[in-house]
Amino acid sequence: MCVAFWLWQPDPQPAAGDGPPPVRYALLLALNRDEVLSRPSQAAHFWADDPGIFAGRDLVQGGTWLGVSKSGRVGWLTNVRETYVDAAAHTRGDLVTAFLQGRESPLEYCAAHAPHLGAYNGFNLVVADLRIGQMAYCTNRPPGQSGRIEALPSGMYGLSNAALDTPWPKVVRGKATFASLVAATADAAVPAEELVHGLLQDRWRPPGDQLPHTGRPPEVEAELSPIFVECTLPELGAYGTRSQTVIGIQHNGHVDFFERYLDNDGTWKEQQQMFEVECQRGNGSEQGLKAKGSWVR
Repeated sequence: MCVAFWLWQPDPQPAAGDGPPPVRYALLLALNRDEVLSRPSQAAHFWADDPGIFAGRDLVQGGTWLGVSKSGRVGWLTNVRETYVDAAAHTRGDLVTAFLQGRESPLEYCAAHAPHLGAYNGFNLVVADLRIGQMAYCTNRPPGQSGRIEALPSGMYGLSNAALDTPWPKVVRGKATFASLVAATADAAVPAEELVHGLLQDRWRPPGDQLPHTGRPPEVEAELSPIFVECTLPELGAYGTRSQTVIGIQHNGHVDFFERYLDNDGTWKEQQQMFEVECQRGNGSEQGLKAKGSWVR
């Protein structure tokens, strides 16, 4: 289902007043992917059928939950927690893939999909184009409505399995932790280890009277309430956090991509990739996505 926290600052200088602290990143993202543990998937990699995409891949439906493109496009999504899931609905992972492969601005992309939002189960989609400094948010919930599409200004955000910035306890707690860690490392390298251990592995559970009300039994809400999820669900079996990703994209296009993931053999592994993407606004740069270094362990 996922939970994500990010700092979006497409302009090198922060806004005045209560804007985010000055950092060298246009985007700093920390995201947990929650999924059925037996569902096969691939960790982030350069796709053989589209080398311009660096992303993980769901091996059941073929889409992705998070990815970066050589043209400076980034996208991720979370599911909306609901009691009913339509097995015949379109796969939500294709929404991220299509954006990474496309050319429309984030707002144009979301608007183009607005007539078809009902074909998907509930989702939250965040897409950004670093070359034009635009980020957009789109959701198709509540059902039966036309959806919600909006541009996101510079700032800090938290998103789980309800609408953007819905004050679920783990979102409120996570945003505070994220802000503290970012402030402590404002002009340093991507604080991947700090964000993974200090934020993405947080197993704190809120009191029962603070749990969300999504139609699930209270005991299920409690199991899904931490930032790091590890549980067994009646209808799905073993379920939980499958991968933990920290991405820092600098204003010059340098990308630091750290991922800790549960491999299909049941072992936790880590990888770090460093590469460059297009991000200069309107300069027609074709530098593309060039690998600079990596490790896997």
